[in-house]
Amino acid sequence: MIRNPRSNLSSKVRPVLGAFVVALTVAGCGSQGSSQDASPGSSTDISEATWTDGEWPFTVPRGILGCTKPQSVTFNVNGTLYGVNGTAIDHGNQPVDPIWKTASPGPRVDLGPMIQKGLSLCNG
Repeated sequence: MIRNPRSNLSSKVRPVLGAFVVALTVAGCGSQGSSQDASPGSSTDISEATWTDGEWPFTVPRGILGCTKPQSVTFNVNGTLYGVNGTAIDHGNQPVDPIWKTASPGPRVDLGPMIQKGLSLCNG
């Protein structure tokens, strides 16, 4: 049986390339600032325990709130990047629906304060 040297190389390169891509993604999702010291493309750790701008809108207790130009507000939970506003969803992020808390009474908890907090990270 004749083996293709490319297929052997490909099987060795793919895991290394995959690890490299994951490392770059994780590095890019780190906290680069806070709401007091924000710059374009910055993010901040945020949690239900420290949230003071109304009802906590998520079913998870914490994540990384971020904003990248153009005004894309995201929420990173254990490596899953959710789009909090329409701009972030339009730029390919998964909608926040799976972790968006249902209000009592009402359909969903207001995301407005979270979006404003996220936008402040872009506008800093």
